[in-house]
Amino acid sequence: MYIVLLRKKRLGIAGMLIVITLLMVGLVKNEVVPAFNLFVDRPAVVLDAGHGGVDKGTSHGDLLEKEINLDIVLKTAKFLLDRGIAVDLTRDTDEDLGGKLKKGRHRKDLEFRVTKMNRGMVAVSIHVNSGASKKGGALVLYPRENEEAKNLAELVLKEISQVQVLDHEFAIPKSNLYVLKKSQVPTILIEVGFISHPEDRVKLTNPDWRQQMAEAIGTGVLKYLALGN
Repeated sequence: MYIVLLRKKRLGIAGMLIVITLLMVGLVKNEVVPAFNLFVDRPAVVLDAGHGGVDKGTSHGDLLEKEINLDIVLKTAKFLLDRGIAVDLTRDTDEDLGGKLKKGRHRKDLEFRVTKMNRGMVAVSIHVNSGASKKGGALVLYPRENEEAKNLAELVLKEISQVQVLDHEFAIPKSNLYVLKKSQVPTILIEVGFISHPEDRVKLTNPDWRQQMAEAIGTGVLKYLALGN
C-alpha cells in the first residue's frame, strides 16, 4: 500500500508521469485509484497493527485489541495518504502473520512484522494495554539509545496528549521488545490505552476517538518527517 512521495527536483517530469498514470487507472472516471510506489524505493512510513487472526491480543468481553489496533492503523494510514505520504502496512485485514499454528508461530509473526517495518523510513506499531483497573492512559515506547526514534516518540507523544491522558509524561526507552530491539529504522510502539481501565475502554470503543487518536499519531509522524528526517 504505497503512495508517491516526491522530492522537489523531481516534480517536473514526475508530475507529468503522475498525470499520465492517473489517467490510465481511471481517476477521471471517479474510480478508486490504488496507491503506487513510482519514485521511492521504500515507503516513508510503515504502520503495524499488533496481533491479528488467532492472536486477539488483550480483550474485554467482545472488545478485542487486534480489532482496535487495525482500525486505528487504517485511519492513520488514510490520514497520511491524504497528505501525500508513502505508507505501507504490516497487515490490513484480520490475519495472523505467523503462519501455521505450531511452535514458533509467535516468533515468525514478529520477524515478519520487523522485516516489513524495516523497509520504511520510520515505523509505528499500534497496541492496546492491559493491567490493574486503576492504571490507564497512553504510552509511547522507543528503542533505547536510538535518538531518532526518541525524537519521533516525543513528537507523537505530544500530539497524543491532546486526545488521551498519558500513563507516562515522557517517551519510554525499551531494550527487551522484539519489534524495537530489531528495528533498523526509527521505530516506536504506542499503547493507546488500557482496555482494563473503564474510562479508557469507553474511548477505545468510540470510533470518533479512534479517529482522533489516528490523526494525532499521523500529525506527530508528519512533524517528524518535516524536520528532514
